Amino acid sequence: MPHSREVGVRVPRVATVIIDHMAGKKEPVPLKEIIALVKSERSDLLSKDVGATVRSIIYRDKRFVKIAQGLYYYSQEAG
Repeated sequence: MPHSREVGVRVPRVATVIIDHMAGKKEPVPLKEIIALVKSERSDLLSKDVGATVRSIIYRDKRFVKIAQGLYYYSQEAG
């Protein structure tokens, strides 16, 4: 896990925040909800466009399945 700017404080990776949120859901999650979650959980990100960071993670990881435009499902079997 990467370190926060505060000494000794460990923060989860963005992908871990997304997976933890989506793993408990039974229905697809809107991309806007995921972006809002990451912004609230990881307010320390240096990225100017958090949405681009989230989209990049979701597009690259095969465990995130696109159901419809803007809706994604997390599948543990697809890894």
